[in-house]
Amino acid sequence: MLEEKLIRLKKINRIQSKIVYREIDEEDWAGSWKTYFWPEKIGERVVIKPTWRKYIADPGDIIIEIDLGMA
Repeated sequence: MLEEKLIRLKKINRIQSKIVYREIDEEDWAGSWKTYFWPEKIGERVVIKPTWRKYIADPGDIIIEIDLGMA
């Protein structure tokens, strides 16, 4: 079904393109989204950090740890 829709989309757009997709096992999603979240320094002192990442704080840093969940 997906392949048919992709073929139709290609015909409608008349664009030469190659669409690549693959199925992903359900368990891959359970933790793989975490790879995209890293500590982020906001301003001079505030650092937003996921609980599963390590961060070496500079003197005076204010660390806010967030335990994100998958939406």
